[in-house]
Amino acid sequence: MLTRAGVVVLIVMALLAPGQAMAEEPSPTGPSVAWAAPVKGETGVIRTAVATVTVPDGSAPNGFVAIVEQAGTTGWKELQRATTTRVEQRLRIHAGTTQLRVRLVIDEREVAQDTIDVTGTAARVTTTLSMPASAKDYQRAATTIRVRRAHDGKPLDVTVRLRVKRKGTATWRTYRTVRTGTNGVKKLSLLLRHDSSFRALSSTAPGVASGRSAVRVFDNRPPGAPVVLPKGAPRPSITLAAQPRADRV
Repeated sequence: MLTRAGVVVLIVMALLAPGQAMAEEPSPTGPSVAWAAPVKGETGVIRTAVATVTVPDGSAPNGFVAIVEQAGTTGWKELQRATTTRVEQRLRIHAGTTQLRVRLVIDEREVAQDTIDVTGTAARVTTTLSMPASAKDYQRAATTIRVRRAHDGKPLDVTVRLRVKRKGTATWRTYRTVRTGTNGVKKLSLLLRHDSSFRALSSTAPGVASGRSAVRVFDNRPPGAPVVLPKGAPRPSITLAAQPRADRV
């Protein structure tokens, strides 16, 4: 049996319950805009950033615009204005990190915005070394070094070390240091005096990674022509020592 006090408590709880239920209901969210993900790529490549405009009930309000801007040395630079709920922005990646911003404006009032990082990593390079596989002693070997950006073949003006390792040794040393120039090419005429292995190492540059060519093996042949005995001629009675190779590069 309920007492007078118990009845009062039940009435108070009944009165408070609707208010508590209303307080727990989520309030409707307003329009928003958000990028799908940060942008990252090799310097020089083209990437597309995607942002989505979200509105209550899926109905786009009249007069909304999404303004895409990129941070620069003098502030934000506007790239485009979109009036669709899906916003795509193509941009070329530059070295380092900058920022991309999208602002949602309705009736000339900004209601939401989102910002992401755009990060450029060092571009991979293709370094090639072309030279003959062999040449006679004291003959010059025409050698070409080429350095290109890997993803688009752009010539790169960088410093290159031509490295050499003599046959029978394990140590690489710098034979010559050159620069490719704006066409990405350096041509050399080398006077090689020993059997050796060669490779080209291109240095880093702003927005560009270092590179390494494949190893080229060079055979330094003695001058003159090998002696060929006439058919049926007797073999020599003595064995001559092999002609010595040059002892330096």
